[in-house]
Amino acid sequence: MGEFNRAIDDVPDGTSPVDKASSYAARHPSHLQNHVSDLSRLTGVTDTGASRHATWCLMELAEKTPEPVIDAVPALTTALTTDDEPTRTYATYALTCISNQYPEELLPALDTLINQLDNENQTIRTNTHSAVGHIVNGYPDTAVAHTDSIATLLESDTKRVRNNATGLLADIAQEHPDRIIEYADDLAARLTDPNIQARINASIALLRAGEANPEAVRNHHRQLEKALDDSSPEMRANACVLVTNTDAPVSIEILQELRANDPDETVRDHAAMAIRRRDNSP
Repeated sequence: MGEFNRAIDDVPDGTSPVDKASSYAARHPSHLQNHVSDLSRLTGVTDTGASRHATWCLMELAEKTPEPVIDAVPALTTALTTDDEPTRTYATYALTCISNQYPEELLPALDTLINQLDNENQTIRTNTHSAVGHIVNGYPDTAVAHTDSIATLLESDTKRVRNNATGLLADIAQEHPDRIIEYADDLAARLTDPNIQARINASIALLRAGEANPEAVRNHHRQLEKALDDSSPEMRANACVLVTNTDAPVSIEILQELRANDPDETVRDHAAMAIRRRDNSP
């Protein structure tokens, strides 16, 4: 990597470390691709500047061509635990870029990524949720052991964190409804979340998890009734299905109003199904 170091040193004085690495990457992108192993090694050196250069270059390469950076996943995962915040930021984004096309390659990094789901740095947090989402969506089983820590994020003050937490629980519920139904109370509380995506994700999680224990969802019929009046047609439709699946004792008048007058056809159809279920109940 002498050429790498010389290229950085040749940049005029006064240029920041990231700009130096940027200059090199811009002039020699194909060369960097041939030195992933060297860059991986440099991410672990004690010289913060050098490790930051190397991690940034891997991030740039991963953004453009993620496949060659797959071999650097162990080094990037280790970089997530460094004290240097820029390095952690670069490493997280690099892993996110890889996860988009190759989520299976991020499986060894999942534990470390989940540990920073509530990171104070917004950029790190956003990219972490994206990477974890890609992994868990494709491999729901891998996150079951982390269900408790993900569920704690449902109370986050940050809407993006709540959105992603409900989404992750919905993904896990695809294969493990019995595990997610344990959080029926917390998910039901999110049915009235001020953010629409959190509400929708929570309703999907309850739809999937409710298969394991319909009564746990039925117990929250008051929240379901409020959801029938949600501004989102997707939420209203999901609420109708939840009412149907659990035979929740919501107002029949509300269901009849939705069946007759809701502007969304799907909502009208699902409201009709809920009413038929009510009519056929013993």
